[in-house]
Amino acid sequence: MVKRIGLWLACGVLTVSALLGGARALGSAQDVDWRALFTAPDGAPCPRACLFGVMPARHTPEEALEILRAHPLTRSWTFSAPNRVESYRYGAKLAISFSTFVDGVLDTLTLSVEPDSKNGFLSSPLRLGDVLGAFGAPDYLHLSAQIDPLLVYIPPRLMISVKLDAAQRMSPDLPVRRVTLFRFGVCPSSAPLYTFVRWRGLTHRAHQMASAPVQRYVRRVFNAQVTLVPC
Repeated sequence: MVKRIGLWLACGVLTVSALLGGARALGSAQDVDWRALFTAPDGAPCPRACLFGVMPARHTPEEALEILRAHPLTRSWTFSAPNRVESYRYGAKLAISFSTFVDGVLDTLTLSVEPDSKNGFLSSPLRLGDVLGAFGAPDYLHLSAQIDPLLVYIPPRLMISVKLDAAQRMSPDLPVRRVTLFRFGVCPSSAPLYTFVRWRGLTHRAHQMASAPVQRYVRRVFNAQVTLVPC
């Protein structure tokens, strides 16, 4: 009987160890997966914010396509248009699109996640908590009743669009719908003035909107799924 109990205990310990090991491996794989979005094709981190190694204000469209063809995560994606590549992963359609400035260099670069048309559920490889952990608190937000909350980071030239749930609260597990890197430049004379709000942390949308307003001029960019870019 003592031997049998010992065997049961040993089996139990092995089972728990295997489960914990599997959980750690899964968590590690997820970390590597989303962090790889911001790495070059050789796996090295970019000197500044990038998407799969591509950076606005540095690469031309031709260079961007060459980099995307070389990156392990995007080399098999479909080039559906001169400025757009697509893939179906994580139960959703992922697309990379970009726009160019007058000098022929990238102006914006956007990774968008489109929900499954069958059930409308958005499955994204990136969560709000991942972004906050990697880049810290945003400089401010753009909130309206028509679009998802937009987190704006000025130094890394980064904008993040997240999908709010029914609770309307900013939480770490919210899926990211869009990641946009933008080129920071001089505003044109026709640039409109937009009202943003200060980041108030992981709180309800209503509390965010009650924050102090911040006004900034923006550039309108349409062909990269971006409607405004701070300048």
